[in-house]
Amino acid sequence: MICQELALARNTVRRFYRAADAAELLGIPCAGRPRLLDESAEYLHMRWGDEHTTASVLYDGLRTMGYRGSYTTVRDYIRLLRKAGAAPVRRWLRRWVPKVRRNTSY
Repeated sequence: MICQELALARNTVRRFYRAADAAELLGIPCAGRPRLLDESAEYLHMRWGDEHTTASVLYDGLRTMGYRGSYTTVRDYIRLLRKAGAAPVRRWLRRWVPKVRRNTSY
């Protein structure tokens, strides 16, 4: 059988066989499916703009609003915001940047 030769599951081979073109195989698996954070995205962006950048602070705020999702979901969403370059500069990062004098002194 083909699935044994390719070491793939039978349904995977069937899906590849029935596909008309490559675009059909590359479809986004969760397209159109609502996420738990869709309702709270506006709140997260508003708080994000107020420099509340830790996922735990944002998660606590969401929980008080009735959010029933997990902390991991919020953390992953915040990680996407940071990757997009929308992250404000954290205050504690500014303190840990070494000074020029400290690096060049003997």
